[in-house]
Amino acid sequence: RQYRKTKPIVILPMSADHDIFYQRPKEECRKILNFPLDVKLIGYHGSISESRDIRLLFSAAEIISSKRSDIKFVISGRKDKEINVPQKFLHKGYLSDSEVPILINSLDLLIVINKKTKFGNYSYPVKLYEAMSCNIPVVVSKTDSTEWIMEKYPQYLVTAEDENSLINKIYEVIDMED
Repeated sequence: RQYRKTKPIVILPMSADHDIFYQRPKEECRKILNFPLDVKLIGYHGSISESRDIRLLFSAAEIISSKRSDIKFVISGRKDKEINVPQKFLHKGYLSDSEVPILINSLDLLIVINKKTKFGNYSYPVKLYEAMSCNIPVVVSKTDSTEWIMEKYPQYLVTAEDENSLINKIYEVIDMED
């Protein structure tokens, strides 16, 4: 505003590149990544960090995995040194940019998890836009920013930092796909 006093201010929200993030055949994507074809895959892609409430996801995955053998969990992204990814997860590590759309399209559901903190409230996760661009269902922690993004789809929001809310919504959304 200081340098362009006569020009309007335009705010552009985060978005996904539709030339890269588009719906692809799930089976082909799973074969590329050596994922099982006969289960539902729930994934997380992003920083594997305590600041994102990753331990909540790990706990929810443990509970769901103990009750449903037809569901497997996938995780990828940069991992904080002190975090140990549970054995139950198919851990892909940090993926190249070209692999991310393949990962997202291999999933039946993408989890976008965060805490209701200053960071969480002002974080506009591009992975959410990427999943929606690929037509992959999402379950999203409700923060100020994600509530705005998901304004037309509030049914996919869960109470941030609430394990029961997360688990119940995962079951609801993953079973809608049948």
